[in-house]
Amino acid sequence: MEQHDGVEVHTRACNLCESICGLLIEVEQGRVRSIRPDPDDFFSRGHICPKAVALKDVQEDPDRIRTPLRRVGDH
Repeated sequence: MEQHDGVEVHTRACNLCESICGLLIEVEQGRVRSIRPDPDDFFSRGHICPKAVALKDVQEDPDRIRTPLRRVGDH
């Protein structure tokens, strides 16, 4: 993880499909600021698919479950 001016840059691999795209994820104050391709990734070589680009939208979706669900009652 690198850090510049309060922005953390994490290197990760997307696992949404078989391409396993290399990602650079910029995080500022706990929120994803951008997701970019990692030019140093051996397999994806600086390219990412639309699924990897959409990860930011998935993370910020207001309908995303953010806490564990617990069944209540006699189910």
